[in-house]
Formats: sequence, structure tokens, C-alpha cells
Amino acid sequence: MKKMYINRQHNIFLGNNRRSAYGKKKTKITPIAVGVILAFLLLICAIVYSAAESYNKKTQVKAHISNAQSYTEAKDYASAVAEYDQALKISSSAYKPEIYRGIIYCYLKDGKTDEAVDYAKLLLARRELKGENFSEAALMINSADPSSAYRLLQTYLDSNKADDPAIQKLIASSQADPAIPQLDILPGTYVKLTELKFKPDDEHFGHSIYYTTNNEAPDEFSKIYRGAFPIEESTDLRAVSFNADAKASETGLYSFTIDKEMFSTLEELVNDTKKLADSTEVGVKAGQCSQVSKDRLNATADAAKTLLDSPNILYMDAENYVAYLNEAVEEFNVRINKDVDRQTLDSFKNFADEIYLAVGRASIANNVKEELDALSEAIAQANAVSDTQDEITAAYHTLYQRLLDLNFAGYKAAYKALLISNDCNSYIIYDVNGDMIPELILNRGTNNENYFYTYSVQQGETVRVDTDETFAGIKKFYNHHDGLLGCSTEDGTGEFRLITFVNNKPQISDVLEEYSTSETLRTSLSPVQVSNPGSIQQIDEY
Repeated sequence: MKKMYINRQHNIFLGNNRRSAYGKKKTKITPIAVGVILAFLLLICAIVYSAAESYNKKTQVKAHISNAQSYTEAKDYASAVAEYDQALKISSSAYKPEIYRGIIYCYLKDGKTDEAVDYAKLLLARRELKGENFSEAALMINSADPSSAYRLLQTYLDSNKADDPAIQKLIASSQADPAIPQLDILPGTYVKLTELKFKPDDEHFGHSIYYTTNNEAPDEFSKIYRGAFPIEESTDLRAVSFNADAKASETGLYSFTIDKEMFSTLEELVNDTKKLADSTEVGVKAGQCSQVSKDRLNATADAAKTLLDSPNILYMDAENYVAYLNEAVEEFNVRINKDVDRQTLDSFKNFADEIYLAVGRASIANNVKEELDALSEAIAQANAVSDTQDEITAAYHTLYQRLLDLNFAGYKAAYKALLISNDCNSYIIYDVNGDMIPELILNRGTNNENYFYTYSVQQGETVRVDTDETFAGIKKFYNHHDGLLGCSTEDGTGEFRLITFVNNKPQISDVLEEYSTSETLRTSLSPVQVSNPGSIQQIDEY
């Protein structure tokens, strides 16, 4: 019978309890040691998991903040706030100030001033905004609603000390002598004015602004400024500001004229232009147009529509766009396909054949092979056309389009070679005559000289035209109205001069002050600037 042992200590052995063939005894581990090892392993796993989870949360927070910033840039403020809220749910304290600023900023940009103020109050109640972080939020609100910003400061001081330098600066600026409120746009004649705002003034924090539009002097019983407001009729706007001690500034006077008739004229012209483009089919038959012509007309109408959707529209801008649209419609109507006779087709076919041979012999022929082949096919079709009116007209306009394609491809090939071969800071390509074939490059070199280049179809290359000899050698150079407008800076914001040609000699005028001060003119030129010497990417995208 086996003996029973109670409470006998049991040992756990690795391997057999006997000695090995080498005379060594196997190592034994007690249950306590096993527990320590397991605990240590669990601790390591917990640390690794915690680190991974923390990293994962940071990655998610950064992704939400990045998405919110993208939505903000796209002016989709509601989606931006939603992304910030998602980030806030998993965010650590390190990211919260940035998220709070982002949410308040989006509310303000979306015109939701009350929501921005209420959100800041909520953060104050939860003690989430202090010191410099509160100062930044308060200054943002001050830009839209100074009186609410000052009340926020008072709420902050009720439960926090004013020992932070940022808070002390807010208090000091709130007590500074008030200044006349300044608008963020200039008074003048407008056709639409729906977003009138006063400039943010950090040096006068919390100074309440009151204004009137009824010719009465403003006081503390007038309308208080709480963000952008519209003006629907011609009026004299008067405004005054009060500091924290109720001291008033002098009154500012701003006169606005609203010309609603010009707005209606532009709106009607945009609608008519879009209808014209939509009703004209693309093709080579009479009454149809090329895709390039249709795209160009739509682009002008879309630009005018963008202006109409703007909150504030200067009379001058509306007037200019009425002129642009009328010119675009006139040009489009001229380019709508017309019936032609056999003689006209034969003459144009001979011209196209000469261009084909000239470009085919030029150095850029390999770069425009596809366009040359298309032109060759169009010439062959014109040679085989019957005497029916529809076929003659179609052959003519097919040739015209293939020539236009060749011009466009040719200028790009030639300008690519120019960009690669010249070491310059930047270029501006400009379609001088508005036919979708940019003829001119203003080359802004390191020596700040102006060089003018055009693409010659006959020569099949770019030609520099700043000397009498090279300019005289070009058979056709386009003038824009009374000449070419040249700008002194590469970004189109400097002084303008008029470049005219007399007996093939370029003449450069004195500075044109009326052009140099006109933002509208600079916009209407719409140059395409190519930076990065030797880069051809923007040429390809033009």
C-alpha cells in the first residue's frame, strides 16, 4: 500500500528529477517564480498595448484635425466642426486648445457668432480655457463681436486671476482710448453689398461699435455691431466705438452707393450667355462651333457668375464683366460656323497646306506629329469633298480646327524648348488676342530685363521680338486693342506700360497709373505664371 502524505511540499522540475548523463541536476522553478514571470510578461504586454493605443489615438486625432483644416479651406465649416468634434472625443489635453480654436474660428467664419460665443462660455464653465488660450479665443470673437468678447473677459475674471500677461494685455486694451471704427472695404459705388464688416482691432479689445444708416448720429442706443451686415440701399453709414469705461470715439462716416440696375444687367447677361453656349452644338456644320470656342464662352460666363455670387461687388468690376461678356459673345458669334463656297475652301486648303509643309520642316515637327497628321488628313478630306454645301462647309471648319490644334500644340512645344533652354526666374504666358493660342511670354530673367516672345506658325518656333530685326522677321504678330500691356513684376501686381509697334519697332510708354492701380485689370489679364526654371508642367496644364 502506498503511503499518503498530507501538506507535503511539491516541487516542479524541468526534465527528469534524476541527474543527467553529465552529472548535472535539472533546474527547478517554484510556483512563485512562475507567477512573477507571468506578471512581468503581462506588464510588458500592457505597456506595449498602451503605447500602441496612444499612438493610434494620436494618429486618429491628427487625421481628424487635418480633415477639419481641409474642410475649413474649402469653406465647408459644418463638416470642419464635425471633424473637430470627432478629434475632441479621443484627444489628449495637448491637442484640445488647437481644436477649441478651430471650432470657434469655424463658427465665426460661418456667420454663427452666437454659437461661437456660447461655445466659449461652455469652455469657460468647464475651465477648459485659461491664460493665453483664452486670449486667443477672445481675440477671434472680438473680430466679429467686440461687445460679447468683452463680456467673456468679465466672465473669465470672475473665476480666474488676471496675473497672466495675455489677460493683462486684454484688460489694458479694453480700457484704451477708443478709435474710430474702420471698415474692411473702401466706401464707393457697389452693385451688391451684403457683407459689410469692421476691421478687427486687437489694440482696442472689447470696444463696442454702434452704427446707423438713417443719417442720425450713432450712440449706445443705436444698432450694435455683431458681425457682418448688409446694406441694400445707397446710404451714409456712421459708426462710433465705446471702450470699457463708456468713453466714445469720434464718429466715422462712410458713403455707399448701390447700383442695383448694373447688377441686374450683369445677371441677365450671364444667363443669356449660358443659354447661347448651351444651345450651340459642337461640330463642323453651319451653325455649330468648336469645343474650344464653347469652353471659352462658358469660362467667361462662369467667371462672371462667380463674381455675382460674391458678397460684395464693386460697380467697376460689374461694369468690366459686362464688357468682357459682350466681347466674348461677339467673338463667339463670329466663330460660329458659317457656310462657305468652294473657292473659299480651296483658298483656305492651300493656306493649310503651306502651314503643314512649313511646320513639317521646322525643328518642332516631331513634337507636333499627331497634330500634323490630323491636319494632313483634313487636307486630304478637303481634296476629296463633293460640291454639296454641307460637305464644303464641314471640310472648311474641320481644316480650321486642325490648324487651331496645330497652333496650340506648336506654341506649347516651342515654349517648352524655351523654358528648358533659358535660365530665368519665371514666365508669364498671355493670350494676347484671345484665340486660345498664347502668343506672348514676358520672361522675367535674373537681370530683371523684359523679353518678348511670340510663336510663329510659319517658322514653327518661338522668336524673340525685342529688336527691330527679329520683330520684322515675324509675318504675323497680334496686337491687343491698342497694343500689348506689359507688367513690371512677375506676379502681375506692379506697374503697367503700353507696348505698341510703329513700323515694326516696339515702343514702350510711361507708367499707366490708371492700370497700375486697378486690381480688376490685373485680374482680367489672367496671366499664367510659370515658376521653377526648366519646368514644363504648367505649360502642359495650360
